[in-house]
Amino acid sequence: MYSKNTIYSFWVTKRPGLKSFLQEMSQVYEIVIYTSGTADYAEAVLKELGLLSWISKIFHREHCFAVSDSAVIKDLSVISRNLQNIILIDVRIIKYEHIYEIS
Repeated sequence: MYSKNTIYSFWVTKRPGLKSFLQEMSQVYEIVIYTSGTADYAEAVLKELGLLSWISKIFHREHCFAVSDSAVIKDLSVISRNLQNIILIDVRIIKYEHIYEIS
């Protein structure tokens, strides 16, 4: 991946069943990605994994807001969807817990 005159290398792999899961879910649901990574990184990973065709929108670091020099929180209001109808899967719940009532 190339970004701001720097070349980055990364390694990614798909979990077993991911492709069929996304194929089936995309028939019923809108699939949106929200990452605290950069737009370039998110698009490169999804392209490398061959998943872009099932993703309707990518939200990335520019959609987050900074709480310190090294920490960001994902602002779910930018999704512009009813949060009652969203299933949120993330590795770091702390990115939301200070704003939204999450238990």
